[in-house]
Amino acid sequence: MSVQSPRHILVASDQPLEAQSIEGVLRGADYPDVRVTSDGREIIKLYAKWPFTLLILDLNISSHSAFMVLDELAEAMNSQSLGVLALTNEDDVARREQALAAGVLDVFTRPFTQAETLARVAGALAAMPDRPLERSGLVVAHF
Repeated sequence: MSVQSPRHILVASDQPLEAQSIEGVLRGADYPDVRVTSDGREIIKLYAKWPFTLLILDLNISSHSAFMVLDELAEAMNSQSLGVLALTNEDDVARREQALAAGVLDVFTRPFTQAETLARVAGALAAMPDRPLERSGLVVAHF
């Protein structure tokens, strides 16, 4: 099933093959505005140049804490809405709950399928928040 979306999607993962795979799946499903970064520090800079509306964020991104990224995005967004999907390979319930408390719409765990990726992206876009991402107020632990 093909989906048309004018929304910009950023995939942030330090696993280049995975990020490129997600990008390919999304482009193949008619999400033409997809970009990829492997550097968590670049996410805020990219948002300033190319305001994405959906971020697929690897919670394990090594270059910058995912939770710091969420706080920095909330501060930089100027009242705009942003949906965030978190990607992880952990079975750590506390970490997934921390992500959800920080404003993430959904967390999915590796391995995942193309169909699951498309379903989660479609669900996130359909559930886009009416309000800006709120600062989490959480103490950020570096993992």
